Amino acid sequence: DELPKGIIRRLIHYFTTYKDIPGENTQRMKFISIYNADVAKDVIRRSMEDYEELIAKWNKDDAGICGQ
Repeated sequence: DELPKGIIRRLIHYFTTYKDIPGENTQRMKFISIYNADVAKDVIRRSMEDYEELIAKWNKDDAGICGQ
């Protein structure tokens, strides 16, 4: 409801086709639904937390290797 329908259509097209390989008819991405801003912000927040946990783990693993 907050974005013009034309922009939403363009975003859907982009995210459902950006991994396509020219000449192939295999659909690699599938559009499921549109989320509101609150859900999108929560997904971004949780993704950032997952990333921070992953980086912390990598740093811990690298420290163990360097300390040997």
